Amino acid sequence: MNMPRGRLFLLIRLFRRGLRARAAFALAGVLALLFVTLAGPRAAPALWRFSDEDSTVHLFGTIHMLKGDVEWRDPELDGILKQADDFVFELAAGETDPAKMRKLVMARGFLPPQQNLWTLLPPPLADELKKTLDGFGLPMTAVARMRPWYVGLQLTVLAARRVGFAPEQGVDLVLMQQAREKARPVIGLEAAAEQLDLFAGLPNAAQIAFLKASLQDIADIGELIDRLQRYWLAGEVEELAALVNEGLEADPQLAERLLHARNRRWAPKIASLLARPGQHFVAVGAGHLAGRGNLRELLAGQGITVVRAR
Repeated sequence: MNMPRGRLFLLIRLFRRGLRARAAFALAGVLALLFVTLAGPRAAPALWRFSDEDSTVHLFGTIHMLKGDVEWRDPELDGILKQADDFVFELAAGETDPAKMRKLVMARGFLPPQQNLWTLLPPPLADELKKTLDGFGLPMTAVARMRPWYVGLQLTVLAARRVGFAPEQGVDLVLMQQAREKARPVIGLEAAAEQLDLFAGLPNAAQIAFLKASLQDIADIGELIDRLQRYWLAGEVEELAALVNEGLEADPQLAERLLHARNRRWAPKIASLLARPGQHFVAVGAGHLAGRGNLRELLAGQGITVVRAR
């Protein structure tokens, strides 16, 4: 399988010319897609809403890593968050429990005892991986038991950290912490195991292609995530969607697996919030709210009018 190069988007859960590390949010308790610093106008990430007589749902596209000095909150958004009766994320709070995540990652991210990563890789890719590990000061044994997809993800996160981005600064985690502090219910759209299986379920050839794409993208990761974050902070949703999803759409099978099928599973769950009186805040990866087959389109197909709140 020839997997196109990807961007960080679903982790990172973003894609460049194909699959990119989208699982960071789930893996680090942050499975991952988008990062940057915006100088100039006030940051205003896009926000949508739909409502009926007694319910209002706000839709907010997130990115899963940020630099610590990025300001993305404002009084308007804080007011909406304060009024929220519950929060909806890709993963519920319990799904990001570190102990649970470790078990899931051990089962899905590591090879059986009798297997070794270095015997699975073609020599040119093994050489490239060794050079990358050397650059991080890591020995070959550090990844010997990992599956190819997990190596690609881990190195992407390391590279992002090296240029100043961190999963713990991700928008999802900040919002989830606020929900906890306010003792608001937190609803998940999918399980952590489902999210990890998006990658762990790929055949070995696809996982190796993912690792290769990850190694290629590490060199210019700073420029890539700067562009992603800049679009997000400015609320430029179509530009963001093009950057996030363009390469993914080049592979219909991957687009269906990682984006469209998930949108179709999530849309009815989000629509059902109207049956519950109150204020509901939904935060999902920004790539799910723009581009072909996005959640807003699917909700419109159910007769729901989604309007841009800002």
